[in-house]
Amino acid sequence: MNNYKQTPFNLNSIVAQGNGKICYMVDGYREKDAVTIEIERKRDHYSEPGTEPKWTIDVACARWLERERDSKLSPLDATQNLIQAMSSALAQAREIESNKHTFEAQFQVAEAERKRIAEEEAAEAKVKADADKPVGMKLAKQIVEHMKSQARNTEKGRYAGQNGDQEMTLMLADRGTRRAHEITVHKSWAGLLLFSHGKYGARIAKNDAMVMIAHSAIDALKVDKINFVDPKLVKFMMKF
Repeated sequence: MNNYKQTPFNLNSIVAQGNGKICYMVDGYREKDAVTIEIERKRDHYSEPGTEPKWTIDVACARWLERERDSKLSPLDATQNLIQAMSSALAQAREIESNKHTFEAQFQVAEAERKRIAEEEAAEAKVKADADKPVGMKLAKQIVEHMKSQARNTEKGRYAGQNGDQEMTLMLADRGTRRAHEITVHKSWAGLLLFSHGKYGARIAKNDAMVMIAHSAIDALKVDKINFVDPKLVKFMMKF
């Protein structure tokens, strides 16, 4: 009776992806990957530029092995199970290695399919993005200057906001995908106007904010929180 269990795997999928692991759970240890067969297509760190990647197959133990707390096995029995799992993995790895000469061809077929799908998705995304009218740089500049003016004319300090900052937030979305973003400008305690992007407020430069707004979909622009008029109307009036 085996005191280890090999988790299900699909070798063709691992080869097509270019890397993967076959894991063994071993009685007496908590890890689901106490022993692994690691298959990887990679270049050596010291290889010359342009060197073709090589397929490597290795058997390894988990870096940290923790004994099962409720195990009735002695340390020696658990170690014996580990040795048995290693031996089984080594035999399996040898069998896999015997077919290594076929791996690169399988990988290239899968890589060509991934490239084809990526190109189709990129073309579809471009069609959708082109169908979405952009805000444009001229209107984006006007929006940014308006946000700065609104933030500059608000009070700062203890009554300005929960954190001492007064924020002006613009909601926008990518063209095509309509993935939502937010750009915020606030006046700090020191009176500085600071731009940030995203839910967690990553700091960005004013010009970067302008570019993001310019490239976004004008139909998805939400300006109600910055006291700005209908952006489509403003863009229309800019023609005259």
